[in-house]
Amino acid sequence: MNKETKRADPIDLILEEEPVSVRLNGSYLLTAMIAPHNKEEFVTGYLFTEELISSLADIESLRIEGSNVSVLTTNPFKISKRRMVLSGCGSSSSFLDEKRLQPILSSSQFQKTIIHKSVCSLPPISAALWNSEGCLFQCSDIGIHSAAVTCIGYGFIHNIDFSSCMLALSGRIATDIVKIALFCKIPLIASSSVPTRLAITIAEKMGLCIICGVNADDMTIYTDKNIAVCS
Repeated sequence: MNKETKRADPIDLILEEEPVSVRLNGSYLLTAMIAPHNKEEFVTGYLFTEELISSLADIESLRIEGSNVSVLTTNPFKISKRRMVLSGCGSSSSFLDEKRLQPILSSSQFQKTIIHKSVCSLPPISAALWNSEGCLFQCSDIGIHSAAVTCIGYGFIHNIDFSSCMLALSGRIATDIVKIALFCKIPLIASSSVPTRLAITIAEKMGLCIICGVNADDMTIYTDKNIAVCS
């Protein structure tokens, strides 16, 4: 007699989604539809990548009360300027101005085994921050942009050197992800999915390495001006 296969309860496969409202210095900033975990990391990553803070010292306080996050900064008059909606973030993100982005100047080396492991180990809609020693932080979220921002927030809080890291994704690499990597000076993004044409164009100009289609046996290197991918 064959043993009955135990299937996962459908309820266990349902993701949690929560509207998290963020107020900055008393004023409404955004409502983000995100997973209910890692709120501090997400908000901190958002503030950093939107250039509302540049160091942890800029945060006077960050208070989380249920679905509400209140942040006070030491410079309450600093606000982001040009803004547009980019893919997958559920809110506004700063305008992608190539003239304001700094090129990646890195001679980092990444082992193919690390790239395969970092991407293939990810569950759906997830991002992870890796360096040569292994995984520093990993999270899943409602959108790939939110997961990436949360990884950046973790690295920012823990003073991680982004220039020696790679960002692994289980979703598509679009311009919003490229903008995050360039702003943080992350030299390599790797994904199991495919990039957009504009993401490749910008990455090529700015020296950002994009590797996609990563699976157990293969990967496609789209841009690799300054990065060495070693066997």
